[in-house]
Amino acid sequence: MNHKSQTFTIICFLIAIAPPITCAEPDTNKSDLLVTTPTEAQQKVSAPGTVTIEQEQYNMLSAVNSNRRFIKPAPSLQLQTTARSLIKRKQYKQAISLLVSSPDLQKDWEKNYWLGTAYLLTRQLAKATQVLDHALKLKGNIPEIWIQRAIIEQEKGNANNALKLLAVAQNIDPESAAAFLNAGYAYEQLAETENAHAAYNHFLKLTTNDLHWASTRQHILLRLYNL
Repeated sequence: MNHKSQTFTIICFLIAIAPPITCAEPDTNKSDLLVTTPTEAQQKVSAPGTVTIEQEQYNMLSAVNSNRRFIKPAPSLQLQTTARSLIKRKQYKQAISLLVSSPDLQKDWEKNYWLGTAYLLTRQLAKATQVLDHALKLKGNIPEIWIQRAIIEQEKGNANNALKLLAVAQNIDPESAAAFLNAGYAYEQLAETENAHAAYNHFLKLTTNDLHWASTRQHILLRLYNL
């Protein structure tokens, strides 16, 4: 397995939500990077039974372990792998402490991605924004980073800003299910029901027969029913 494959055989089941997923180009296995589920702001317009962002991120990260290949990682990659594992176990503060101690943090977009995700999951939105913006400066063609930034805007109630960021992610990867999923949430925040329906239905189309998205698909089908 080459270095590119090692990096992206992290916790990915494609992507993811989130984000919640992605150290070369993330062509496959991207979902584990993303927090792609109803956040605190999104839940205000959600149907009954909506899970929290922490619950869904945990579920998404847990779903991807069965197909991982293990090799002995380099120290920097080992730190990153440990941090991801801590996030999966909801030990966000420990993950943050570990990542901020990394000597190459300022040069590594992926560590900044995971640090931003941990800040997001602990509702430290200002820090999450700063770190993810730095990740974008290091690697601006990764759709998952744009999606995480969009989720921060959704948390702040800035649905229009979120949609602009999601449009960038969709332009980079037109088949990003997470981008369309979160667009649906943003349109729903804006009470744009027709656009929300279109985004959710496109998400469902992209994830047809994808077992990794099964629980999220059920949630969205319920959400569509109640719109």
